[in-house]
Amino acid sequence: MKLPESPPHPLLAAYLACCVALILPAVVDAREPALLLTGEVYSRKAQEIIVPLTTNWQARISKMLEEGAAAKPGDVVVEFDGAEAASQLEQNRETARAELAKTERDLAKLEKEFLQASFALEMAELTLELAELKAETPEGLIGAIEYAENQLALESAKKALEDTIVIQEEIQEIICTIQDLPEKHKYAVLLHDFHELSYSEAAQVMNVPQPHFKVLLFRGRQAIRKRKAGEK
Repeated sequence: MKLPESPPHPLLAAYLACCVALILPAVVDAREPALLLTGEVYSRKAQEIIVPLTTNWQARISKMLEEGAAAKPGDVVVEFDGAEAASQLEQNRETARAELAKTERDLAKLEKEFLQASFALEMAELTLELAELKAETPEGLIGAIEYAENQLALESAKKALEDTIVIQEEIQEIICTIQDLPEKHKYAVLLHDFHELSYSEAAQVMNVPQPHFKVLLFRGRQAIRKRKAGEK
């Protein structure tokens, strides 16, 4: 004869449930270690943003897309404040225009000096003609002192004419040599050799990289040397 099964006592059932709850996680932890994730999270389609080069150590951002917002091709993501860079660029352009205008004034000055040398040459020729006429006067008609003075004046007139011719030829050679150069070669020679600007300053005026400016200067000088060698 079986005795009827009696239900467990409520307190005993609760006690057993607590024991199982405490023992079961320890058993699970002993069998399977906890999952630990390490590393960096980044987007596979990330776009690198390069800050423009400025003279200041920091660049100001005037506009930027909100973090997490979706960006479509062509959308402005970051906009840097370019007021300072624009001001510096305009200042550089103004300096370049001033230097280039100075080179034009130098050429005009050389042309003016050539005209002055031409006029001086004409005057030297007239002075020489007059000195030759006076030097031809016999000593017996004017006396020994005046005759000697006329001879000395003649030699001085000849020397002055020779010096004037040399000056005129030098100025003319410079003008012709520079004007015959290509425009960029001409500016390179004038800025560096005449205005005595450094490579970096002259390159900035011409708005070209410094290595390219050196090439222009080299070719300009080479053309001048070839011209002089051909004339000799």
